[in-house]
Amino acid sequence: MKVINNQSRIQTTYLWWLVFINIIVLTVGWLHQDWLGFGAAILINMPINLCILKRYRKKLKTHRDYISINMGAFRHTKPKSYYEIPLVDIEHFYVKPHPKNKRYQRVIQVVFDRTKSYEFVIDRSQLLPLETLVRRPLNHSLMQKRTHYKQPKQPRFIWFQLMGSVLGVGLSALGILLYTQQTNAWVNNLMIGLIVLYALGHFYSFLDHTDPWYVKLAQSFFGMIIYILIVTSVITLFSNFILEAPFSMIYLTYATYALSAFVVVVLIFMASLYALAHA
Repeated sequence: MKVINNQSRIQTTYLWWLVFINIIVLTVGWLHQDWLGFGAAILINMPINLCILKRYRKKLKTHRDYISINMGAFRHTKPKSYYEIPLVDIEHFYVKPHPKNKRYQRVIQVVFDRTKSYEFVIDRSQLLPLETLVRRPLNHSLMQKRTHYKQPKQPRFIWFQLMGSVLGVGLSALGILLYTQQTNAWVNNLMIGLIVLYALGHFYSFLDHTDPWYVKLAQSFFGMIIYILIVTSVITLFSNFILEAPFSMIYLTYATYALSAFVVVVLIFMASLYALAHA
């Protein structure tokens, strides 16, 4: 068993490049030839994503440092060296805050032979695996004690979400209105960009505030994609079975415009299911 110290730091860099390049390529494809360019951009993106993934796996293999237990000794293996301490000589594992106040990293101080110590940086998410690996509890006494933890006020949070939902419905209605009136393509693209950014922030606000920002960003991004696919599927089913109309890529556009009103759409969907269950 190994505990990887800097895996989340490498993952953050990889995620930034992945999101940035995908957004640039898909946006350029969309602005160039609408849906045809968007489809071509998806095909171009596939080999690019594979190359990024290959570089990520190579960097994770060659640049990471990890903790392991080797022949009864605690070993910190670095890319070009390692540091080893016999487990019987270790007295305590102290958890300390990062000297640069990095929120998601901790400093582990290994005290051995009473007066000697060794320190290394570890991701906060790896503290529990480290305890399991060394089979002894980590000492958090060197961490600064929080005298109070400021929780967001629930009523205020609910009011902000309600106001945000109303604003999102307004953005969706305005975007669909401009689209149906066949306004300039740049105006429609600007509205789609505004709606996507607003929806990304609104998705982000619902996630657990204790999670790292890059985890919440990835969850918001993929949540938006899943939402668009679900809404497109619902519109397609309604069009085919109720209106008896063929499938159209316009449904995907409407689903994208509905991103900013996702709270209201979800509530309407839940109310419809509730009504059907009691019909």
